[in-house]
Amino acid sequence: MRLTKSLRAHVELRLGFALGRFGDQIDRIAVHLSNSDERRDVGEKRCRIAVGLPRCVKVQETDADLFSAVARAADRMGRSVARAIEQERTRTPSNTHPWKDKQPKADAALPPASRRTAAILRAFALRQRYSSEPLRK
Repeated sequence: MRLTKSLRAHVELRLGFALGRFGDQIDRIAVHLSNSDERRDVGEKRCRIAVGLPRCVKVQETDADLFSAVARAADRMGRSVARAIEQERTRTPSNTHPWKDKQPKADAALPPASRRTAAILRAFALRQRYSSEPLRK
């Protein structure tokens, strides 16, 4: 598939609109334009976009018109990147996990059955402490 100047300008414009507000958080963007290789999509064009954040976000759109496939893929990518950034922002870092530092270190001296019992009691105590719903008897 040939990349014309108008198609390149359209891709840059649509991605600029969709991803411009995330410019400082995006590492890389890859756009792949091709003919659809599936039997049911004969004559259709495919636009694949991959954006590198702390994790990779990928979107694919297929349409008979390549310009509309690019427009829809760019719009979806804008929503997907916003969702991925929001999830990354609200995720609890592993070093601040609520019960990470609550486990005693003296369990190694206990016999295996006692260690298992101690672990069950610890899990029960943590569940009581961090659960918002009452425990059933």
